[in-house]
Amino acid sequence: MSQRNSTAYELLARVAILPIRILSSKATAEPDFSAQYLRVKILRDDVEDGALALIFAIAVLSFHDARPRGTSDIDYIEKDEWTLDDLCGQLRFWKGALCLDTDYVRGRMMKTRMMIWPTGVAEIETTNRHQMASRWIATIKGKKHLRLASGGREPTVRPVHTSPDDGTGT
Repeated sequence: MSQRNSTAYELLARVAILPIRILSSKATAEPDFSAQYLRVKILRDDVEDGALALIFAIAVLSFHDARPRGTSDIDYIEKDEWTLDDLCGQLRFWKGALCLDTDYVRGRMMKTRMMIWPTGVAEIETTNRHQMASRWIATIKGKKHLRLASGGREPTVRPVHTSPDDGTGT
């Protein structure tokens, strides 16, 4: 494993143990526009080790879910990953907060902005991503999301027997 990959995995491992609380969520959904503003909080004691990890995890999920829009499909590569180089190129400080601000990255419409303050309050803003920020936080907290599976095979259903004398003779 390369040093870059191990650093990325370390950041994701750090964020997996962060207690994250959703403070508020506002969403706008119109036919040609959507936006979400999500405020979350991590413990102040976790900011030093967790702020960068949280930003990296949100960026990874945003990049993974992003698709081309308009002419950006020229630069789009299906099997691509968010990297530490991407993170460093988009990271900055603004009014005392560590910020990530993305628009289009390698053909993917990310349109995700995240700011985290020393108090542990973080704000995530998305444009034309519907309410994905809430889903990303849920994913980080360990929630599994259901997806339709293609395949055409019907699931196998087996009867459940409660006791030998349930009247079925088994």
